[in-house]
Amino acid sequence: MPRAEGRTTPEFAQVDPKTKLPVDNGARNVWVTETVLATALNVSYMASAQSLFSLVVGIALLLAGVGFIVLALGALPRGSTAAAGEWYFLASKEASCVGPGEPK
Repeated sequence: MPRAEGRTTPEFAQVDPKTKLPVDNGARNVWVTETVLATALNVSYMASAQSLFSLVVGIALLLAGVGFIVLALGALPRGSTAAAGEWYFLASKEASCVGPGEPK
């Protein structure tokens, strides 16, 4: 059977005797409908799986953020603000030390 150039090959097409037009292919129509419905079902399943994944990742990132906040608050120095200022002063004093052999 030769490959059809267009939608139908006139010599192989069934023709309706009243209208003299080609008849619809019922098997092809069922196949197209089945393919469309299967694709829609697969896409909806993928969308629900993707939304569940994004929800789980969002909750995990939220918990990680809370954990980092707790970790940061635990690492801060305890006591009054004067002690924190004193700690900063000592750290900046050590950072500005001159290296060995350099004039003071």
